[in-house]
Amino acid sequence: MTPTIEILDAEIREPMSAFTDYLITAVAWWLGMRLCFDAAHRAKLGRRLWGLSCLCVGLGALLGGTSHGFAQYLNDAANLFVWKGTVYAIGCSMLLAVAGTLEGSYLGKRSRRSLHAINIIGFCAYAVWMIEHSDFLYVIYHYVPAMIGIAAIQAWALARHRAKSAPWMIAGVTTTLLGAYIQQSGFSLHRHFNHNDIFHVVQIAGIFLLYRGVVALNGGIAGERGHDRIAARTGLHE
Repeated sequence: MTPTIEILDAEIREPMSAFTDYLITAVAWWLGMRLCFDAAHRAKLGRRLWGLSCLCVGLGALLGGTSHGFAQYLNDAANLFVWKGTVYAIGCSMLLAVAGTLEGSYLGKRSRRSLHAINIIGFCAYAVWMIEHSDFLYVIYHYVPAMIGIAAIQAWALARHRAKSAPWMIAGVTTTLLGAYIQQSGFSLHRHFNHNDIFHVVQIAGIFLLYRGVVALNGGIAGERGHDRIAARTGLHE
């Protein structure tokens, strides 16, 4: 157990976990706002969905940090509300991330619709399951397939269309999956820097890499106009 510290007479049970969670919140909200509102009139739907995903990541981290650091100040009902908010915010972030990747992909409308349906069904199953379950392992079970799906879509776009977003997003997925593995492994560097803290730091790196990829969505061979020409030539907009 991470030693408790006191700041201004406030006891913080897992200070580094809380701090790194709040750091994720700051990073994710900053990047999410950039994706949602920078040049909003020109923003692509995929980027906006990813922006909303980042905002959900930030909310989940904010609630998670509160659960790590200040659970002792909350009653049982409030603690349950905060933790359920954490797991559902992460679930929503994955729903939006996959949707954003699909909307920013080179896939045709029929393929996107089918994959959107699978994504929604997967999220609904997760949401129902988490009503009665709270273990973070189930969050990972939902998180990992979503991330693998994002990487697979981008790998296909790289192979077929040399998509500029793909190297960044595949690197981001790999980094976040590494973080998830560390979180579940229980590996710790120091009593003040445990598996959760390492996971949070690695996740920040993954968020930055994914953000760089999202900015380049539909920026393949010759940018977005090039994508439109490819789509018209190959019938991807059937």
